[in-house]
Amino acid sequence: MEKLVRDLLQYISVRKLKKTFGILLALVCVWLLWRRISYQEKLESAITCKSKIAGIVFPKIKDKQKYLSSFQQRDVITMEEEYYHAVQTLMRSCYTMVHVGPSEDGGWEVCLDPQFDIKPPCLIYSFGIGNDFRFEKGIEELLKCEVHAFDPSEDTVTIRGQWKMRKLSSIMRQLGHEGRTIDYLKMDVEFSEWPALVNMIRSGSINNIRQMALEVHTPEMDIHHRPDHKCTWSTPETISFMVKTLFDLTNAGFSMYYSRTNYRTPYISPYSGKQRYCCYDIHLVNTKHKENQHRELNQRPLHRH
Repeated sequence: MEKLVRDLLQYISVRKLKKTFGILLALVCVWLLWRRISYQEKLESAITCKSKIAGIVFPKIKDKQKYLSSFQQRDVITMEEEYYHAVQTLMRSCYTMVHVGPSEDGGWEVCLDPQFDIKPPCLIYSFGIGNDFRFEKGIEELLKCEVHAFDPSEDTVTIRGQWKMRKLSSIMRQLGHEGRTIDYLKMDVEFSEWPALVNMIRSGSINNIRQMALEVHTPEMDIHHRPDHKCTWSTPETISFMVKTLFDLTNAGFSMYYSRTNYRTPYISPYSGKQRYCCYDIHLVNTKHKENQHRELNQRPLHRH
């Protein structure tokens, strides 16, 4: 009888152990699935902590301070107003503007005024595809240009949720485009536009671009899936960095002729208390590009004395 009881208890213990193991295995599977989903969300952007963008672009404190020196003494509300003024206020008109691609998100404007018109042979770079090539196909058919599309999230190996990014000058060199003009550059890269712009401006590669369209984002673009995370909210330093970069873009000769608000991500600014939007599609022409300047001179009327 004693042996029977002992065997019964041992059987029950084995059953409990198997059941416990099964539960643990199920929990591990759920955890791994959650990690995979979370990991995929991180891959939507190469920059996971967007509010620290200034320190990411300039890891050395003295370099960051030098970059922001002329903006750090301004109060944050003034800087916020300057940022939203910069992404919404047009600096010039385009009288022959053509929409290319879908009417919804993914379509972009192209300025075909005589000074900025794009004709073959022409070169177009498009960064950020999202598996939707309607803009790239549309602009190739419309302008008969050589079009190159890039998207690091498409079939790309990543390390710790980070993409290996390359400079524009490196891409042009690899493709044999050194010294060529990029007639139109489109960039929708989920916040990576900021380090890209800084590099292009400081290296001078931006001078080879005649027109540019890009979606600019603030860290609040992440508000839907992590609203309480500190990396989601712009700091005074974040805003100063973005304003400084847009200021340098203007000084490089880029003038905005069209801006479109992305109304899907509104938020209330903790500084001004105003409703803001995280994302704007801005379209610019390079008034300092030699070909654009040459065309402008040729269009001026001759005055006889």
